[in-house]
Amino acid sequence: MSKKLKTYYKISREKAGLTQEQASEKTGICVRDISKYENSENVPDHIVALMSKAYNDPKLAYWHFKEYNPLAYIILQDFGEKTVDDIVFGLRLIPVYQEIMLANLKEISEK
Repeated sequence: MSKKLKTYYKISREKAGLTQEQASEKTGICVRDISKYENSENVPDHIVALMSKAYNDPKLAYWHFKEYNPLAYIILQDFGEKTVDDIVFGLRLIPVYQEIMLANLKEISEK
């Protein structure tokens, strides 16, 4: 994981003007775990969703998605790095892309 992304969780919280204690109250994540996630390579998607919402930073979800989701390449190739609305739209298409990929894998395996 890039150092930039590794610190982006902390940068996002700080941009929101929140201490770890305040972030804990807004997200329901204990302070110890907030600290752990800010220094971790293994931040679960649902935790990033809580952080992104609490910090009012959809870019946090975007960067996390871009770094960790294998479908990111496909979605970003189709939509490019455009506006937050485009990114959110792309994120909403994940289930559609998963179905397409599963169908393609099934078709390939049957050949």
